[in-house]
Amino acid sequence: MSQKACAGWVLLSLLLCLSITALLQSRPVPAQLMMVQLVNESRQLLTRVDIKHGNSNTEELISALQIAPGEKRTLGLNHRPGMGFSLTVHYASGEHFEVCVGKFVEGDRLTEVIRDGYLDEYAGLYW
Repeated sequence: MSQKACAGWVLLSLLLCLSITALLQSRPVPAQLMMVQLVNESRQLLTRVDIKHGNSNTEELISALQIAPGEKRTLGLNHRPGMGFSLTVHYASGEHFEVCVGKFVEGDRLTEVIRDGYLDEYAGLYW
């Protein structure tokens, strides 16, 4: 095969790859993005906070690690607002609790304020 033919195949392959990449990246972002803010107002380190949610086709587990007292962390979930999800809080002391949150809460922003042994839930972001 000549150098010109080889260069032509390389160029054609490169254009094909770029076209496929552009096509895949132009797809819209899912409309069911939900922002969840975790606020640690407890007196101890949260070693892990697990968020588990799903639907009839998928299940997702997101773990936020090492959230210090006073720290806020915001996570994006591919989950329809108002459907609810499981939240498990693990304290540095070894204690933990699990609760279903977000059920029937309107809007795509939700805040979970974690305190010693319980939490408060707010629609919107907590300042």
